[in-house]
Amino acid sequence: DLSDAEWSLIEPFVPLQQPLFTETKYDRRNVIDGILYKLHTGCQWRLLPNDFPPWQSVAKYFYRYQRLGVWESLRAQLHRQVRLAEGRAEEPTLAVIDSQSVKVAGQGGERGFDAHKRVKSRKRSLAVDILGLLLTVYVCAASVQDRDTIPNLLTTVHKRYPTLKAALVDGAYNGEVVSRTSEQVGIQVQIAQRAVGERGFHVVPKRWVVERSIAWLNNWRQLSKEFDRTTASSQTWITIGFVDLMLGRLTAGVA
Repeated sequence: DLSDAEWSLIEPFVPLQQPLFTETKYDRRNVIDGILYKLHTGCQWRLLPNDFPPWQSVAKYFYRYQRLGVWESLRAQLHRQVRLAEGRAEEPTLAVIDSQSVKVAGQGGERGFDAHKRVKSRKRSLAVDILGLLLTVYVCAASVQDRDTIPNLLTTVHKRYPTLKAALVDGAYNGEVVSRTSEQVGIQVQIAQRAVGERGFHVVPKRWVVERSIAWLNNWRQLSKEFDRTTASSQTWITIGFVDLMLGRLTAGVA
């Protein structure tokens, strides 16, 4: 369950009521607890324990908050607070980008064949700051090439963070679409690669940051596979995962 300190950070962003809807019937904190329970356990909605509101209601509020942009607003605010707590400026100037292909569970929805891993899956493309915190995420079929996700990533991250000056990527992000998008949004795309002649495993400076962020996704069972029919819901769960991460950082040691 959320601690009092965590709830105090979330509460201002959770609407008491929404347009065209009646006032929230269930305690908002209990609803968020139910959503976070599913994030951590990966259970089906209908298997939520009985001490939460009815699963239909918890699911309804999850999708309602998704449509209203509640999760993104909360992520953005917590992100600023964590950066300030770490002695950084509120707005980042560097993004680090990479992708992860993840198997899709039995439900329908968008998916594609990953020729490299030889499996039908989805691709999660993450842009993070130097602390490894999420700036934006784009989920699509794994058949989409990394370079073709750049227009969505850079356009979105530029709207959210006009201060961004550069994005660090690996060698898969090359070609005309990358250079064209880079010029359009004014973010310089830099390819970070190992030194010539290096063999075996080597940590590429700053590139390891996004690799660690992708590894963090394993902290939440909901994100161990792609369980959602829509990519929009997949993106929302990843956003909530980083909200959960930042709540922990901001309230560490707070009773």
